[in-house]
Amino acid sequence: GLSVSITNPIFSVYFADADLKSIAIVIDGVSQNVDTTPNDPPLNGEVGHVRTLSNGVHTWYARAEDNGGSVTTSPVRTLIVDTEAPAITILEPQPFSRHNTYIVARANITDPQGVAPSSVLIHVGGTNSAVTRNGTIYTATIPNFVQLTNNNYTLSVVAQDTLGNERTQKVNFTIDIAPPTQPNQSVLRPTTGNTTGANPHFIIPFNDTDIQSCTITINGTSHSLTVSSDKCVGPEDLNLTVGVYNYTSNVSDLA
Repeated sequence: GLSVSITNPIFSVYFADADLKSIAIVIDGVSQNVDTTPNDPPLNGEVGHVRTLSNGVHTWYARAEDNGGSVTTSPVRTLIVDTEAPAITILEPQPFSRHNTYIVARANITDPQGVAPSSVLIHVGGTNSAVTRNGTIYTATIPNFVQLTNNNYTLSVVAQDTLGNERTQKVNFTIDIAPPTQPNQSVLRPTTGNTTGANPHFIIPFNDTDIQSCTITINGTSHSLTVSSDKCVGPEDLNLTVGVYNYTSNVSDLA
């Protein structure tokens, strides 16, 4: 059957009869008489919009009667009305996710009438990236032609079906390539040369808004700290013995 992307298609029906009386268009079993528009004999009966159709599969045929009572019925035809654009699900990046390097954008794009692969665009800031396809999954590496710096970005995925219905789906993400820093060394505890008890209280300051984890390594053994506001603190149960200890800290953000 024929597929269209409008809900009020034009029906053009021609019957070869110089004495045409009436034409009816029968859609999904419902008949609707239409006025004939005379053409040069012997062809009569071109009709236009009949009624608004819903999305989906419809059957239709034409029925004509002349003034002598003779009736002719056309073959039954199928018409598919589809005004829905493709469904787009952005798999990567996740909304408001943070990244410290390029990202691989992935989207699942489907449509009952079929997606037009050449219509699929994946871009950031209006710059399109090369798109590859594996089934319904479309992939692009960002950046491709543009280098992304620290900032918030919007990734857009555009797709059309084979009838030209178009949809755009968007997701926001952040590029964060700056590692956490320690701006206030005076807050650092313990400092070099400090003498402490068996369970020193560590304070590791940082300058980052999205810290994910903090660890300290004391003489080769790693310990987790707790993220608290603008610093990492703890632990309280080291039970160190008498001696000299060296420690390093490691702070990681969400990117």
